[in-house]
Amino acid sequence: RLFEPAQPVREFGSVALDNLIQDMQETMAALDGAGLAAPQIGVGLQVVIFGVQRNPRYPDVGEVPYTVLVNPVLSPVHPEMGRELLHARRDEIVRALKGCRRATARSRREQR
Repeated sequence: RLFEPAQPVREFGSVALDNLIQDMQETMAALDGAGLAAPQIGVGLQVVIFGVQRNPRYPDVGEVPYTVLVNPVLSPVHPEMGRELLHARRDEIVRALKGCRRATARSRREQR
């Protein structure tokens, strides 16, 4: 599921969504993580959680409030970034290395 587009959540307030978020919280805590996306635990939905409070893996990071994002829409922080991406040729699109703890040997470059 890591290499497939996640699907939007269509049913809010459901027991299934609540259980998913609870499972993600427990998984992230067990791994001393700072964030987790549903596809990282095998669920192909657009759900992300993150937050940091005194994490041994990130000792120099300040606290980040616990946050749940469902069907997030990302926008450039600065207008110039948006224009840069809009006018970029396909082969110039910014790439970022993406990986996860669940599949440490599996990472790849993705267009963002």
